[in-house]
Amino acid sequence: MAKMGGNRTLKRYSAPSWWPVRRKESAWVVKPSPGPYSSSTSLPLLLVLRDLMGITRNLHETRTILNESKIMVNGKVVRRPDFPIGVMDILSIPDMGAHYRVLPYNGSLAAHRIQDSELFRLLRVENKTIVKGLKLQLNLSGGVNMLLDLKDPQDAKNNVYGTLDSLKTDLRGKQILDHLKLDLGSYVLVISGKNSGSHGVLQEIVPAFKRRKSLVRIKASDGGIIETILDYVYVVGREEPIITFQGVE
Repeated sequence: MAKMGGNRTLKRYSAPSWWPVRRKESAWVVKPSPGPYSSSTSLPLLLVLRDLMGITRNLHETRTILNESKIMVNGKVVRRPDFPIGVMDILSIPDMGAHYRVLPYNGSLAAHRIQDSELFRLLRVENKTIVKGLKLQLNLSGGVNMLLDLKDPQDAKNNVYGTLDSLKTDLRGKQILDHLKLDLGSYVLVISGKNSGSHGVLQEIVPAFKRRKSLVRIKASDGGIIETILDYVYVVGREEPIITFQGVE
């Protein structure tokens, strides 16, 4: 009989290098389940609660609090320790009245505590298409899709959402609250590469054959210049960020 599906197990030495796990402590580590992120760009919820946040000490404690519905991800109760967590996800612990935004930090991910005023999501427009009924479908980061009923999606005046723009939405990703265009002067966050976690004002875009591979230059918050590719930037504000960052209160 043929093997069905992919490998459900993951050895620690095969885990992505940026995962916060000790390679020689034991043989196995929880593998993120299929979901909105790939295993190379996400962390299983177990590692976020145990290794990043220090809320639990082991898998048993993690399963206990998850089974008691004490953890919410993007406004929805999650009970699976292998649930994938990625950049810009919102973790909530209602019993503590605490909320955290997952952000890139020092080449890995970090859970940054936020105030109630920041209880929204920033989703990047990965691509878009016109579907049956002349509706515009926006395919967003985090596995979110939106269908917009526009009079004429092919009219540039109606189709204002560009690829790699960011949308400020409610926690469930159902309602658009604001639209942040990717443009010179926008405040952006680097989400991958050696400059992951850096942020600043987008100053220059050097076009390439493939748009996502275009070279960009960013004036960082410390005054330095960062060079990366367009695919690695995430719009988080116009002239100033609308979110707070790790270590910034």
